[in-house]
Amino acid sequence: MVEKPMAITVKACRKMLEAAERNRRLLSVAENYRRDPSARLVRHLIQTGAIGEPYMALFHSLNPTDEIFITPWRHLKDRGGAILDWGVHFADMIRYQLGDIVEVYGDVRLVEPVRRKAESIGNTYTFYQERFEEMASEVRATAEDTSLAMFRMESGVSVSWIAALSGHASDGREVILGTEGSIEGFGTRGGSISMRRRTQEEMSYEDILENWNDFGLEPLAEHLFPSASASGDAVVDSKIIALEYFELAEAILHGRPLEVDGSCGLKDVAAVYAIFESSRAGRAVKMAEVESCQVYDYQAEIDESLAI
Repeated sequence: MVEKPMAITVKACRKMLEAAERNRRLLSVAENYRRDPSARLVRHLIQTGAIGEPYMALFHSLNPTDEIFITPWRHLKDRGGAILDWGVHFADMIRYQLGDIVEVYGDVRLVEPVRRKAESIGNTYTFYQERFEEMASEVRATAEDTSLAMFRMESGVSVSWIAALSGHASDGREVILGTEGSIEGFGTRGGSISMRRRTQEEMSYEDILENWNDFGLEPLAEHLFPSASASGDAVVDSKIIALEYFELAEAILHGRPLEVDGSCGLKDVAAVYAIFESSRAGRAVKMAEVESCQVYDYQAEIDESLAI
């Protein structure tokens, strides 16, 4: 089991897949957002036609800042950068809820070339606190911090994407639009969602659970989240990790399919880099081109610097 992103470039992902196959090993990627009850509920609503046929979606997260994002390496191109580290969650959620991406047109920019150390860090984990104490007061950024894209899904759905940690304005909305209604939120760890059907009033998370009583979690998830919600759960991360390890153990012992295997992890990394490659190429790119490394100018520079 490896963390997300699966690797620093698509080529590195391919090397991992080849190594796993050569050594007859399972390769699982710990992509956690989709395992939250809120994400499971969104998927159930879409699959059961609660909002009709999805046709458009927004996944926008624009946070104005010039501060160092958690650790300095997230601002260095040859360490992956913040958009890969952070955006791979978004790419996975888009694919989980709406299927595979076939084409991407995107733009990336480096808006804040100098990142400064914040006065304090919100993360309470000891590892991050220790790193924060050792952190330099400024970091010269080499990785782009702003991205905008349009995804065309295999299903025909269009998805508008913004992922940025820069600038002086904010925007944040996740919505899936269908012919019979809309869902606010794709689902996220410890998160919540709401839904509106045509002219009806907005339904809260609790309202949805009450009206869609055919929704259920897998047995261990139901045990860990008995209310079918992780909102406000202080140990949601630990519970999701437990689900990931349980799945891997069952795959090893009983042949259970891995939900996020190496192939899935590669697609998530490729989806993010498709935005970068499109921006570099000045045209829309097919996902097949990016996944096969046919369109690869941006990532080739990372591979060269790391001797991949």
